[in-house]
Amino acid sequence: DLKGNPIYRNPTYFKQLGLKEGESENFAKVHPDDLNMLRAKNAELLNNGSSTSEYRVKLHDGSWAYRLARSTLIYDQNKAPSAILSVIRDVTQQKELDSRLKENQAKIQEMNEKLRVVGSLTRHDVSNKLSVINNYSYLLKKKYADKPDIVDALSKMEQSVRESAKIFSFAKMYEEIGAKELVYVDVENALNEARAL
Repeated sequence: DLKGNPIYRNPTYFKQLGLKEGESENFAKVHPDDLNMLRAKNAELLNNGSSTSEYRVKLHDGSWAYRLARSTLIYDQNKAPSAILSVIRDVTQQKELDSRLKENQAKIQEMNEKLRVVGSLTRHDVSNKLSVINNYSYLLKKKYADKPDIVDALSKMEQSVRESAKIFSFAKMYEEIGAKELVYVDVENALNEARAL
């Protein structure tokens, strides 16, 4: 009724609490942290005619379960509120799955961040080594300019180094896809700035 006294509870109500039908006439014990929210939802129900609330109740075995209640006022012949109809679902499993999903997403985000850092450091270090190879190749080409076979081999080495650098550049660009927020670019302004330079 409007005072919260039970008029009827179906068998599933008792089953959700781990009780046999009619075993307890008391409503399930609501978690203390959820009481104020439920009071506010009850006021919303009386003002608006309906409300939805999610709260915890203590089961027969002492554990806590999450419930989702959709409540509606029932009106008498004079269109005055006379009772409350609540349809209650146990959403404990869903809450647990949501919690695990959030944990997994946090772990994946952390792993991705580590991979980005490692990838960035690796590219940087390898790029430095490739620069050293190019510098030595340049010096050797100057030193053996009169030996075309050596100069040709060094040129091929330099070409391989350039291709490796392109692979690293592509890897960096690919890594950033989806990792950064999209931003608006004024193409005309960018072209004007480039032309001015």
